[in-house]
Amino acid sequence: MEAPMVAVREVAQIPKKKSNYFYLVLGGVVFLIILGIAITFYLGILPLPHKPQFILDEATIGGLKFSDPNLLTCNMQVTLSAKNPNINYGIFIEKLEARAFYQNQQITVAAELPENYVSPKTVNVWPPFLYGNDVLIPPHEAANLMVDLNAGNLPLEIKVGGSLKWKVSSFTFGKYRLMVNCLADIPLGSQVNGTTFESGVKYELDQPFMDSTKNDAPDGKTKGRFCLLASGALIFVGIAILLYLTQFQPHKPRFIIQDATVYGLNFSNPNLLTCSMQVTLSTRNPNAHIGIYYEKLDVHAIYQHQQITLATALPRTYLDHEEVSVWSPVLYGKDVAISPLVAAGLMEDLQSGCVSLDIKVSGRLKWKLGSSMIGKYQLIANCPAYIPLGNPSKMESAVKYEFVHLCKVKVE
Repeated sequence: MEAPMVAVREVAQIPKKKSNYFYLVLGGVVFLIILGIAITFYLGILPLPHKPQFILDEATIGGLKFSDPNLLTCNMQVTLSAKNPNINYGIFIEKLEARAFYQNQQITVAAELPENYVSPKTVNVWPPFLYGNDVLIPPHEAANLMVDLNAGNLPLEIKVGGSLKWKVSSFTFGKYRLMVNCLADIPLGSQVNGTTFESGVKYELDQPFMDSTKNDAPDGKTKGRFCLLASGALIFVGIAILLYLTQFQPHKPRFIIQDATVYGLNFSNPNLLTCSMQVTLSTRNPNAHIGIYYEKLDVHAIYQHQQITLATALPRTYLDHEEVSVWSPVLYGKDVAISPLVAAGLMEDLQSGCVSLDIKVSGRLKWKLGSSMIGKYQLIANCPAYIPLGNPSKMESAVKYEFVHLCKVKVE
């Protein structure tokens, strides 16, 4: 049996026209790209914020005594100052608490400090009272504290904990944990009486908190700026991907069956059908900026879900933006075995002079965006062909029937 022939008509080109929507989207993409570059550049050149610098200015010891070998009562006031070393960043300091420690043992309750905003290159001062009444001290630390008191020297640690936020212009960002620590060696002199020390003398200390004057983390500005640049690049890539996903929403191609020429449609046996016809199919790409590439398309005729012709291959075709292509494939099937029920229904339709067929197109397509081919999708198009044959029981001469029916198209 000779292979069916396919006639391909000249492609009808629809004039291309750029819509206002295209230019609007293009302008938005350009704006977002410029914005992403600007953000990345800004994050790259803006210096990293430096940590605030805390200083323990002075301490006033009101009382320090043991009411029991392991119960300590302590009363003192300290003066803390915090300097913002940044030029471009303000610092919100909140939920601050100060405590006194001796050999990692807390000897006062937490004293809350008021929330404060430290402007660039300014200093804030807090004078908190630290108090602890009958605080239980382990025997070893209690013995060491007694030795230090008798020696006239009190090595304490003043610890401050809380959180901070950075402020740039009118924007506040981040919430970071703040921990500072200061070793305060207070020279009590000979004012200690046994295990009791009572005095209201101020001791000028001017000692910076440990690690509070180090402006950068171990890897410093290089690591921080790299992270900022990487973040900016990720934001930029994310915007580009979002634009791609929102823009790349191609519409399915449209198929229309225009006419059918029936050369023969008869039974050589109650269940053996011979069919010969030629149909005209047109397909249109409705996308304004996306091309469609058809590959491995086949077309065949179906009656009541039963295939009655062989599959005829259609040529590979590329449809540019809003372009139309037309095929005229010949569909042929000789002595095709069909089920008795379907054969009976077809005989009734032939006798009534009207046959309802389905012309099915199946294959694969790819989308073309710019110069890139994207994806490989399954294409199925079902085209209803309602053919009025008249009243003959056999078709021996070619009869052309013209109609325009829109096909149902599925792309998955």
